[in-house]
Amino acid sequence: MRLLACVFLVVLCGVVYGAGGDVPPRLKAAQATLDASIKRADQEAAQKKLLAKRAFLKEVSAAFDEAMARKDIDTANRCNEIKKQVEAEIGGGEKESTPPPPANRLGTGKIPASAGWVNVKKVRRGEVLKVEATGEWCISKNSPEQYTYLADGTRKDGYNEGPGGSRDGAMDMQWGRGHVIGRIVFDDGSERRFFVGKEYELTAEKAGTFEVRCNVPDGRLNHCSGEMSLTLTAK
Repeated sequence: MRLLACVFLVVLCGVVYGAGGDVPPRLKAAQATLDASIKRADQEAAQKKLLAKRAFLKEVSAAFDEAMARKDIDTANRCNEIKKQVEAEIGGGEKESTPPPPANRLGTGKIPASAGWVNVKKVRRGEVLKVEATGEWCISKNSPEQYTYLADGTRKDGYNEGPGGSRDGAMDMQWGRGHVIGRIVFDDGSERRFFVGKEYELTAEKAGTFEVRCNVPDGRLNHCSGEMSLTLTAK
């Protein structure tokens, strides 16, 4: 539109005053008014677009919360990726210069300490996944300083009681409190449990469902708070 207006004025000036003639002050003023109007319209359109994207982000965040309440990690992951993309576009989250995630990145989701077992992903026989956990959670709201843990079960004071059993196979879940732990519930009804910690490479020997949770007895889930961010990458 702006280009057409400029061309029109140039043609008009060339016809009336000759190709080399001076442009009258009135036409110069008209061109300046046109430029200012277009700039103002562009700014208003950009502002409306920004407001629309912010409203969209609120809806995405609400959808994310609903998915987490249902323990629907796949949907929550999709919401999270959409949120990051829109935030990058409006400059409210990741910078636009941030490189995109690797092609083999499957997604990132939040795992609340109070949720118990959370369904993360269906796995195929032979599938290999790299699982990374970051963040902190508390297993006793009344004593957060004493019972707040990192993903590997390390408390704020540096104490870590360590996993109580082999990293794979049989586990004594009375030990390793606060750890991120996982299991595969195989399609045949059996399961295998393991300590995830901050990082774990998972190989599914049979098809099933990969689940994770905070290592705390079910009876104390209502005493828990906080969450871990879980990232899955295909190997």
